[in-house]
Amino acid sequence: MKRILASTGLSTLHDAAPALFALLKPVAVIALVLGIWRFGTDIGWTEDFVISNGLFSHWQIWIALAIALQALARRSENPRTE
Repeated sequence: MKRILASTGLSTLHDAAPALFALLKPVAVIALVLGIWRFGTDIGWTEDFVISNGLFSHWQIWIALAIALQALARRSENPRTE
């Protein structure tokens, strides 16, 4: 892992954290869209969902994931100082 970080110029994962946190909101939106798509499939409004079996074949999982990612993104923007 250190070798990969050294070759990219990142000395620690701390340097990469802002980039990862910046991706949280777009990933949350994607999870929300997938949840809405799956819900639409369940009620007959859309075509077949891409994931038909397993944990991620349920719309509740996608919506919960979107909420969790959005909450994490907000927390990373406004960290508490204690």
